[in-house]
Amino acid sequence: MYSSNRRQFLTLASAAALAGGAATTSPLAAAEDTSTATTAAADTDSRYNPRPAIAAYSFRKHFSWSRGKAQQPLAPKMDLRGFIDFCAAQRAAAELTTYFFPPEIHTAELLDLKRYAFRSGVTICGTAVGNRFDEYTGERLEQDIAAAEQWIDRTALLGGSHIRLFAGKAKTLADAGRFAASVAAVQRCARRAAERGVMIGLENHGGITAETLLRFVDAVDSDWVGINLDTGNFPTEPYKQLRACAPRAVHVQWKVAIRDEQGKHNEADFERLATILRDVQYSGFVAMEYEEPGDAYQATADALQRMKTALGV
Repeated sequence: MYSSNRRQFLTLASAAALAGGAATTSPLAAAEDTSTATTAAADTDSRYNPRPAIAAYSFRKHFSWSRGKAQQPLAPKMDLRGFIDFCAAQRAAAELTTYFFPPEIHTAELLDLKRYAFRSGVTICGTAVGNRFDEYTGERLEQDIAAAEQWIDRTALLGGSHIRLFAGKAKTLADAGRFAASVAAVQRCARRAAERGVMIGLENHGGITAETLLRFVDAVDSDWVGINLDTGNFPTEPYKQLRACAPRAVHVQWKVAIRDEQGKHNEADFERLATILRDVQYSGFVAMEYEEPGDAYQATADALQRMKTALGV
């Protein structure tokens, strides 16, 4: 848990990255201007400790279940044990995307998966859910919150330290009422997370900007809530926005493609991404989440190795 001083520092660091002083023309300009100044010092600082992981979402077409529905898996088929095996072979932790669990799963099955991961030498770093707190209302919202709370419980049972939630999409969060409702829902989840010892990471998802995400995290105001930093999800000025959010990151999902300032998809600059994490002395899991076409097995393994090299691990 962050101390109050630590949280104040992170808030100020993010605000400084966004503000950049009166002389700048872009609210994100200062974030990029600091990109080279502290790398050498951070390399020798013990707080920089990225831990490689793989997101099960990389193999989304190979599982038999997706978001509670059966699907025809792409060959070679994968199940959650097979995913653990893949992580073991790559010497990486496992991020278990909840979409790929069967709709009915019992405690004994979760404990069996936990045991299997332990015996395979694989850390289950956490889980990821696809909540829609910004979109749902009434009973449907209550069900969505209950499902998220259930997965917080399950994450703790599995030994995971983190769960990914969505703050919401840019369009819905632009409405003050929906913004407040989503904040309130995350606050409820944060109370459960505090009881279970699980960090919540809110992802930059659905076109939201760094400013919106940081404002959302501040509104939730919990030591158990930070940012799930997805390197491929900012619509414009991606590296500047990533730098602005990096001080608040509690988990990172690393993509091989990134949107440039014109919104086009280009190959990510792995060294530049690694520098952003070094500069904020990031300590935590960095999950390779492969989403591009091709052989997911080989491409994920190759991309993971490139990521490890860039991170220096």
